[in-house]
Amino acid sequence: MHINPPKKITRYIAVDLEFLKCRGLHFARSIAFVPFEARKHGAGSSSSSTERACTWFTEVPTVLAIESNEVMRTADVLPCGHLLYPYLKEHLVHSEALEELKNAFRRESEASLEAYRNMRHALREVKHLQESNRLDQAKESGIGTIEKEACTEVEPHDVPLNGIEDSMSCAASELTSSSSLNSNGSPNEQSGFDDLQFPLCTQEVGNRSLSPTEVELRRRLQIRAAISYHFELLDPYTIPNIYLLGEDPLKRLYTDPTNSSTFAEAVKYVSRIRAYGRGKGKHKALAFLFHYYPEFTQAVLRESFPNATDWCDFLRGCAELVKGELRCVEDTYRRRKYPFTVSPLCIPTAVSAPLYYNECASLEDFSAALNKAWSHFLFQAKASKFYAYGSMDAKVLSTTLRLSCDEYRQMRRPRTKSSFSQTDISQSTQTTPMPYFRKDVLLSPFQAKLVDITKSTLFSGAGFIRVEKMIPGLPEALQRVASCDSTAKAVSSIQRPHDPLWDAQALACVCVGAGVVGSADSSKINSSNKAANKANTKENN
Repeated sequence: MHINPPKKITRYIAVDLEFLKCRGLHFARSIAFVPFEARKHGAGSSSSSTERACTWFTEVPTVLAIESNEVMRTADVLPCGHLLYPYLKEHLVHSEALEELKNAFRRESEASLEAYRNMRHALREVKHLQESNRLDQAKESGIGTIEKEACTEVEPHDVPLNGIEDSMSCAASELTSSSSLNSNGSPNEQSGFDDLQFPLCTQEVGNRSLSPTEVELRRRLQIRAAISYHFELLDPYTIPNIYLLGEDPLKRLYTDPTNSSTFAEAVKYVSRIRAYGRGKGKHKALAFLFHYYPEFTQAVLRESFPNATDWCDFLRGCAELVKGELRCVEDTYRRRKYPFTVSPLCIPTAVSAPLYYNECASLEDFSAALNKAWSHFLFQAKASKFYAYGSMDAKVLSTTLRLSCDEYRQMRRPRTKSSFSQTDISQSTQTTPMPYFRKDVLLSPFQAKLVDITKSTLFSGAGFIRVEKMIPGLPEALQRVASCDSTAKAVSSIQRPHDPLWDAQALACVCVGAGVVGSADSSKINSSNKAANKANTKENN
């Protein structure tokens, strides 16, 4: 990628990334750089004192992206989840039928959880009885024996408890092998313990700590109860990519009994996408549901789709929606003129504005292009700060850059003694100059530093965070600054969220509106005032 160096120093850059979930990690699939600054904009005449800072796009924006076909070929779960939400609402089971389904499984999950509690109560009773018998025997042998035994710690699992522990171990082992559905797909009220989830840790109950098996059993039971109460919809951001996973394992999730080996293999195959999260709120990821509550999830799919073919057609429709959106944005960028760019005059341009665009054929090529673009802005354009909205972008940026940074460090790694030739050995007495590290690439992802604007006290102090720990969405934050910034008003009138260039432009406006970025005029005034103060100090001395 060839980028002409800017004529002047770029002070601030707004950055936005779109994610690609593959290889069990979150990578960036596209990124936009929007250089900007704040300038005073008079509300009335030139002598008006009511001036506000206006966003000024100082340079042509830069966009890097992976080809849409490569994204669809490598993504484990579909990107552009915001497009899939209405599609999921339309095709999945509706609220009335879902409530009936949840009520049926809720009774089963509550019965399983109550049986677990009764078993734990019986276990505690046996433990107390054995402890009292031990103390009675100690009293008969004398006080000294009591003191000696009181100072001796009893191992939590070395006392036989009449087979109750064995029963709990058997119940936990049956979680993955037994089915909670009858052959007709209805919930089995006499089924054993199933899945649920809360923090996995060893905890004290009475005088005895829980074994890992008991903790896992309770964890799964709690997850099961939570799902039967709160589940509403599949998470649109974790829909599997049927073009990558294939139809066969996804069909088995619909057709095969949950206690069969083929179903277990299909769940294990799909569980590769569990690395991308369990969902958010009442929207749960498909892989998460099949791992912890396969009976309920299969019942939801069978209620939503009449057969396995329709289920796969639904997943294929999701993939086609995403593919169409990716190609639409890609075609817009390929014209090298972005029709939604706002001019430096703070008004929408009638003619498309220029755009630097680089399309990459693979994730590795994208990482290399991102590395060079970032080093250009950092070392040549002398950008002082790179801003992002939220903390997730920094993690994804580091993961993506690591691919190219590792390669560049390998190229610059000094040779070992075994790799020296005979000529090198004969010339070993000569002075070897230090290697020259060029500043056209980054050698470490930590060189790329992003500033999360939502963590700034100025952002919260400007009133963007009205509810504690509830950060507003970027379009909502943009609307709040649109009334006092003509550039923000122009950007908000376009409304293309999840387009990286539009998001970066909106972020630049929010940075200026929140006061995180000061105006260039005010910085000049401050520097001139400091110089005048220094001159006055010298004269007085």
